[in-house]
Amino acid sequence: MKKTSNLEPDPTIKTLGYFNKNWPMNISFNDIDKDGKQELILQSSDNKGPILHVFKVYDDKVIKLISGRYSIFGVVKTKDFEPVIVIGNKSKKV
Repeated sequence: MKKTSNLEPDPTIKTLGYFNKNWPMNISFNDIDKDGKQELILQSSDNKGPILHVFKVYDDKVIKLISGRYSIFGVVKTKDFEPVIVIGNKSKKV
C-alpha cells in the first residue's frame, strides 16, 4: 500500500503558493545532502511575492527543511565539504 503525505506550508506564509506568469511554479527533486534520498524543492509565489519550500522524507514523514519568501535557491557542492544550500532574494535595486 502506498502512503500519502501532505505538504504543509510555513505557518507565517500560510500557502505553498500558486502559478504566476512572472514566477511560474517549479517543482524539482534533488539529493541535496547526498544521503541517497531526494528532497522536494517547491518554488512558487503568491500575491506578496516568491515562496520557497524544501521538504525531506524521514521514516515516512515529510519534514520541512526550509520555508520562506526567497527568490533564489541553489546548492553548492564541493569535493571537500558537505553540500551547502544557498538562498536569497533578488532586488530591483542596483
